[in-house]
Amino acid sequence: MATMITTVANETLGVTTGKTSGHKESWWWNVDVHTKIKDKQHSFRDLLRCTDEEERLRVGETYKKAKRKAKKAVTEAKNTAYKQMYERLERKEGEHDMFKFSKARERRRQDLGVVKFIKG
Repeated sequence: MATMITTVANETLGVTTGKTSGHKESWWWNVDVHTKIKDKQHSFRDLLRCTDEEERLRVGETYKKAKRKAKKAVTEAKNTAYKQMYERLERKEGEHDMFKFSKARERRRQDLGVVKFIKG
């Protein structure tokens, strides 16, 4: 009986891969991080295209610098975003946000593999 219900639900509703598109935590993402990441990706593509050994070493150094800058930009963006979030939670209007965070955490924790009820 249970297999029949799940097969009908799969045929009717469809099945997803379960993978999310985009970044999981992108609320701290800003323009500075975006430009640094694009620079890093561009320098990595240049590194892959290089065939000459000397040029490869030079481009490899630029890639390492771009990678460090991107890491630093991500860390700074996260730190400032979390700092602002915690400051907002300290105030009166942030009290409502705490419930939103706990609801989101609860939804992420739920196991969607076990379906008990299917409403029609």
